[in-house]
Amino acid sequence: MVTQTQLNKHDFSINLQRFPTKSSDKSLRAWDAADEYLIDQLVESVNLADIKTIIVINDSFGALCCAIQALAPHIKIDTFTDSYMSKLGIQNNINNNAPLTGKNTHITVNSSLDFNSKLNKADIVLLKVPRTLAYLDYLLAQLRLYLSNDTKILAGGMVKLITSSVVKLFEKHFPGTKTSLAKKKARLLISASCDEIENAGTSDNYKVNISQVKDEELGFTLYNWPNVFCREQVDIGARFLLKTLINYDFAQKNIIDLGCGNGILGVSVLQRSPNTHMVFVDESFMAIASAKQTLAQAAVDDVSNAAEFYVNHCLSNITLKSVDAVLCNPPFHQQSTVTEDIAWQMFKDAYKVLKPRGQFFVVGNRHLDHHIKLKKLFGNCKAIASNAKFVVLLASKSI
Repeated sequence: MVTQTQLNKHDFSINLQRFPTKSSDKSLRAWDAADEYLIDQLVESVNLADIKTIIVINDSFGALCCAIQALAPHIKIDTFTDSYMSKLGIQNNINNNAPLTGKNTHITVNSSLDFNSKLNKADIVLLKVPRTLAYLDYLLAQLRLYLSNDTKILAGGMVKLITSSVVKLFEKHFPGTKTSLAKKKARLLISASCDEIENAGTSDNYKVNISQVKDEELGFTLYNWPNVFCREQVDIGARFLLKTLINYDFAQKNIIDLGCGNGILGVSVLQRSPNTHMVFVDESFMAIASAKQTLAQAAVDDVSNAAEFYVNHCLSNITLKSVDAVLCNPPFHQQSTVTEDIAWQMFKDAYKVLKPRGQFFVVGNRHLDHHIKLKKLFGNCKAIASNAKFVVLLASKSI
């Protein structure tokens, strides 16, 4: 099967690729029916010649941004994402379509933490509905707080994501939101402009909903920004891995917490291992913000010298053969797509950055074949702990 890369709509054709570009599933595209529905609605509902600025939120790989530029190159686009991988994918597709959209593109890619200086300048907002309700609540609150009164919001997602809870959140922040009919298993939510809403505007005292998880076994509090995985409790896979890591000495070593999330693994090791240097790495901007806050509030000596934080795609740009151990609780999905590709990239990158005799600790569901991949890559792999649901694997680098 050949992966479909050409999106043809409204007299334009753009080339779109997922990021990473190599995928084990050739059926996956860099856009979905919700992207197409949003593009159609935009073209049919407004005169693009009159539009100066559009905000795009959660554009997975740049389909919306590139389509807007192909339709109306004069429009300035500010796009926001919590995913560093999406940021790289958007930028790659902007570059791939430069001959069509123009080399002097008007697209700026921002993180999910950068709303306050941008939103009040938008004529229209295009929003892809995220999987996490807490993150959607955060996004809608930011829009309500910073949007100018005449900005309209078009939101889209596949039908399975447009639940009654999603609709209630839109109604909470933007009363009068209308839900479209389904089209190719996608649906839109169309919100009135703020000047049509009574008592528009969110209180200036709005605070980001950062959850705090306190657990007696940890001895410190986990801080979770809205888009962090398992934000209301301790992740059971991470808890199982931690019980195994107690048996290993990490003192005076360089360690990476890969896919760190809220920092639970790295902070736990730092608390009991003197003079350890921990590098926290995640592709989510909110995960890194969470890990920083978790470490700052934990009882760790000399925090300023104990840790570094990187928003990154796996371990790209990390010095080769520089690390004593890598800790990893790998994801099994990329945004809404179930895939093992990201875990495999993590494994390969971990092998590259480990020193000779360096150790790679991985926790995963028992039914996943992580041990096969690790044995192929490292030449060895052993299960050092297991229960009915999880297995902890250890692979050691020989050279």
